Amino acid sequence: MPDSDITPTNPPETPGWSRSAWWQLLGLAVALTGLMPLAEWLSWGESGLQHIGGLLVWMAMLGLAGALVGLPVFFIGGCIPRFRRHAVWGLVYLSIAVASFFLGFRLSLPIKRFALNQVMARAEPLVAAIHKFEATTGKPPQNLSELVPNYLARIPKPGIGTSPEFYYRLPERDESIEGNAWMLDVNPPVIGIGFDRFIYLPKQNYPERGWGGVLERMGTWAYVHE
Repeated sequence: MPDSDITPTNPPETPGWSRSAWWQLLGLAVALTGLMPLAEWLSWGESGLQHIGGLLVWMAMLGLAGALVGLPVFFIGGCIPRFRRHAVWGLVYLSIAVASFFLGFRLSLPIKRFALNQVMARAEPLVAAIHKFEATTGKPPQNLSELVPNYLARIPKPGIGTSPEFYYRLPERDESIEGNAWMLDVNPPVIGIGFDRFIYLPKQNYPERGWGGVLERMGTWAYVHE
């Protein structure tokens, strides 16, 4: 057969994603902005939904990890002419995903601060009762039940599922709680990894570090970032 009868064929084009698929991925990336605030909101409360909030955070963190791993891969792909167009779109999507995650995390902080302020407000009658007990008897109560009914009608609750009650403790033998005679402790929900604490010391002499983390002063309380 003569060479002129041979029709040249081009190599098959690399299949690409449709425009609708890219919009779906872009919408998924933007949705990460609301995922962290939603998870934080679900984590605070007594409804038992804190586990769902934690699951949502793990999903967001896995998405962030995947985006951070994918960024250099798509960057390298952009250096190859055959994959450049798709790589650029991938970089755009992953960059939006990373930015959305950190924006969502930023937006979740006021929700957490509001919840912590609620915990402090619920603790005010309890703190006042312990101080009054001290002033009357010359020493703090051995347990919170000693406050009922003379100082409190009932012991208040923090109002969060991860800490059904305020944990009250006295220093053990040869132990000093920064020179305080007692302390209150709350286990806040932690979305992600860590074992944070929310503590109250009557002298409010909070150190910069202690209890396995860094302390952030919040009103008369301190949040321990583990």
